[in-house]
Amino acid sequence: MKRALICLLILSVLLCSCGGRGNVSFAVTEKVGSEIYSEREIDDAIEEATAYFKRHFEGCTLTTISYAGDHKTADWAGRTELYGGSQVIVLTSSFLTGPQGSDGSLNPNDIYTNWMWILTRDPGGRWKHADHGY
Repeated sequence: MKRALICLLILSVLLCSCGGRGNVSFAVTEKVGSEIYSEREIDDAIEEATAYFKRHFEGCTLTTISYAGDHKTADWAGRTELYGGSQVIVLTSSFLTGPQGSDGSLNPNDIYTNWMWILTRDPGGRWKHADHGY
């Protein structure tokens, strides 16, 4: 089973490396509970992060994405002044790069894990991508 998954991921990287956008079609969303945000709020943040990935991570394939947890979000809560917005949420993801390494800033043909996405918003507003990496 693990071997089949690895083959599927490699195939998806090869297919995506020919296109001009990041591939999110194979991404698995892992559900993580929160006392801060509702499931809908987390899903909205994931949707924004995957849209950003699709637009900016050319030739890469997103494999997993999830809420990083209340503890990780609390670690970033005091940094909202750096990014704007009064609320912050942190997601983590894993993805594969293609032969070009996206725009050249990532290692080609590599697997990135625990890639963080920082999103902010004002209460009742939409999540906005603020930063990623780390």
